[in-house]
This record gives sequence, C-alpha cells and structure tokens, in this order.
Amino acid sequence: MLILFQGCTVYKAVPITLEQAVKNEEKVKVTTKSNKKLKFKRIGLEDGTYYGYKIQKGKILKTTLDLKTINNIKEKNRTMSTIATITVSIVSLMGVTIGAWLLAGSPL
Repeated sequence: MLILFQGCTVYKAVPITLEQAVKNEEKVKVTTKSNKKLKFKRIGLEDGTYYGYKIQKGKILKTTLDLKTINNIKEKNRTMSTIATITVSIVSLMGVTIGAWLLAGSPL
C-alpha cells in the first residue's frame, strides 16, 4: 500500500537547460553522456557551480554536476505523474479486490 502512495514520476519529453532546472525548482532526471541516469529533487547554483540535491535516509545529499558529462535534463511532468499515480492505484485496488473475491470462492 505504501508503494502506491509514493506515486509515479513521469518526466517531460523535451529536455531543459541547467538554468531552467535551477529556476523551476522541480524534480529532474539527468542523463549523462555515459547513459547514467541521476534523479534529483532539484538543481541549485552556488558560486557558479551546479549541484543536484536529493534526500537519502533523511539527509540532503549534494552532488556536483559536471557540465561536460551531462547529455540532457528532463523535468518532472506534474500532470502526467498525478494521472499515472491515480491509474496505478485504481488498477492495483481492483486487482486486490478481484483477488480477494476469487479467494473467497465467489463465482464470476
């Protein structure tokens, strides 16, 4: 049940710049040139250096972003993420309900 409430994250198809990511203060997925995917709660700029921030085990982790290794940055799509979360929750609830109904021995 906890997994359902955490929600799904869908990212926009069109990449954005680092400057836009800092300005928008949204969750982002950074893809490196080596095809590694990094997810951050937000991207910040301090003293001319870009950082990705994420929360892990209750602590805020700050990762320096190397501009030379970044391939693209995609921002969270709030609308589609909400729709996906609701859809997954409804489908899961239906599956649990049908499964319980079948286990109870009720005929279809």
